[in-house]
Amino acid sequence: YLSPEIIEQKNITPSADLWSLGCILYQFLNGHTPFYAKTQEELFQKIKKDPILFLNNTPENAKDLIIKLTLY
Repeated sequence: YLSPEIIEQKNITPSADLWSLGCILYQFLNGHTPFYAKTQEELFQKIKKDPILFLNNTPENAKDLIIKLTLY
């Protein structure tokens, strides 16, 4: 998973890895990626701008952890 800072070619910090971990946890819990698009450009825009949307059955403590990991 590419974090927003990688897409924007900013200075890469450990937060990029934490962001990716949050996306992996999201996929484990929901069975699909947090961002989807038909084109790479559209996908990158979603990663940079769109909030992560959760399914109703996602546990609150998991949502909280994922949100904290993916803060940008």
